Amino acid sequence: MSNTLLPKRSAVASKVPTAAQLVPNEIAVNTADRKIYIHNGAAVVQIGAGQLAGLSDVTLSSPLVGQTLSWNGSAWVNASSGGGGGPTTALELPVSNASGSVLTKGTPIYQSGVVAPYSYQVGLADANVLTHMPVLGLLSTDVASGASGAVVVQGELQGLDTSAWSLRDRLWVSPTGTLVNTIPLDSFAAVQVVAIVTRVHASQGALLVVTSGEYATFRFMPNTGRWQGFNGNYWVDLSTPRVGTAVSPSPSFTPTSNVDDQFHITALANPLTLLADPNTPQNGQSYLLRIKDNGSARALTWINTGAGCFRAVGGSLPQATLAGGTLYVRCQFNSADNCWDVLEVAQQGAVSGPAYGNLIATSLGFNLP
Repeated sequence: MSNTLLPKRSAVASKVPTAAQLVPNEIAVNTADRKIYIHNGAAVVQIGAGQLAGLSDVTLSSPLVGQTLSWNGSAWVNASSGGGGGPTTALELPVSNASGSVLTKGTPIYQSGVVAPYSYQVGLADANVLTHMPVLGLLSTDVASGASGAVVVQGELQGLDTSAWSLRDRLWVSPTGTLVNTIPLDSFAAVQVVAIVTRVHASQGALLVVTSGEYATFRFMPNTGRWQGFNGNYWVDLSTPRVGTAVSPSPSFTPTSNVDDQFHITALANPLTLLADPNTPQNGQSYLLRIKDNGSARALTWINTGAGCFRAVGGSLPQATLAGGTLYVRCQFNSADNCWDVLEVAQQGAVSGPAYGNLIATSLGFNLP
């Protein structure tokens, strides 16, 4: 009959054998904790964790089905990949914050580059800038400038403050990079639904991330009876001209053709240089300048060479305002020559010849009535 060897043991939870109770190389078992101990010749040490929670670098809190372990900087903790307390099947990508500032959890981001071999460089998405769209996803954690993190591109993101919204709200990215539950009416570039609210809570709210890479280039959704036209980058409302204004800019004015159809300069109190356009106007795009001084004539200097310059066609560029009068300068962009062709100049109070587009009749062998 064989002999059965029984090591020293205890069924009392958390009970650990002392060095006096074991001789060197002797083992003991705690059956309640499912841990094994051995005397290594100097002290009693644990050689088995028994359970995952027994590891010194693991901290578990009410584990749920579907959760995974995630390193929080000091320990492995149980959490969904969405960053909350519930199970999730979120799809995440590794990212590196190249924005130059801290990006917080839930921030909509776009891809600005790539870090070899498979980490995306990202920055803050902006519905007003096409190069900052489409939204790649929402950050699953806060990410410091230059640090690495992860972005949820599909699936649920948890542990957010969603108290400002309602269940089933669709969320868009705004021109300031925030999430809003209404279509951003001031967006000049892109309209993209990026998430749906699945839980409303001040700290444990959840969003279903639904970014697809598709977005509409509407400036804003038109009201009944309004027309929109595509300017080469995005759709704009044609029913109401976009008008910019400035009071006596000094010493120069930079064209705003990227956001305005016309620009009004009022109460001009100094000589003014009209600079070349640094934007990217579309071929055939129109731009109207309206200039009025403050009661005294003001000299005007036009940049008329180089990219984005103003070039007179069929006339000359005005060199000064007429005291107290309103000056109009109508331009059309010529992409072949990369300049604004000035087609018409009209000065209130000035006597001028026929304007561009006017007709004149002449006598050919008989008298006009």
